[in-house]
Amino acid sequence: MTSLSLNARSYWDNRAQVFEKQFELAPVRRKVIQRIIEIAKPKSDEIFVDIGMGTARLFTEGAQHFKAARDLVGVDISPEMAEIAKSRMKDHGFSNFEAHVGQFTSLPIETGSVDCVLSSMVMHHMDNSEKQLAIAEVKRILHPQGRIVVADQLDCFQQEVSEDEFREAMYQTFSLDPTTQTRSSKNFGHREHTIKIGEFCNLWTSAGFSVHQEVLDDVIGIVYSQ
Repeated sequence: MTSLSLNARSYWDNRAQVFEKQFELAPVRRKVIQRIIEIAKPKSDEIFVDIGMGTARLFTEGAQHFKAARDLVGVDISPEMAEIAKSRMKDHGFSNFEAHVGQFTSLPIETGSVDCVLSSMVMHHMDNSEKQLAIAEVKRILHPQGRIVVADQLDCFQQEVSEDEFREAMYQTFSLDPTTQTRSSKNFGHREHTIKIGEFCNLWTSAGFSVHQEVLDDVIGIVYSQ
């Protein structure tokens, strides 16, 4: 594991407990998950993988849709996130879940074994070369008729915007309570490796996927195949 990966693991280990609280306080996170589930249309006896599972909120929020799945698999870089995920899934009555600690660019999952890959707000943490490696791994683990539903922080503006304008949009979307927050939007959020939604679609298309796109917000988009 590279020093960069170790730093990322440490960062998300430290964020694990706070992550749970932020999810509860930021309605947009639940909205994103609900839309992922609506697009995915989970069927019984399917195998689902959540890349960047965090604390397994995607599966627990959609428990009524996923409990009939054959297997649910979560992958996260953080051992602390994985432990919380296992505990939450057990508390929600899941017996078909397994959590893996691993890299998204080298998934610990058998080739051609997965029906649907899901991901929520993860890939903007990767640069484009890492995105391409992760997409290749998604392609590898899916069976030929498999599908994807990937929501991420993306530039969905129809026009060019400045860095400050993008950060303001992030602030309005992700701040826990915009009516009481006092910090400046200029210091809010992590744009990191956010790219335009069209560019994100092109990365998937270049890897052999036929994808659609949906804009949820100026800074949130979904790319999916059916």
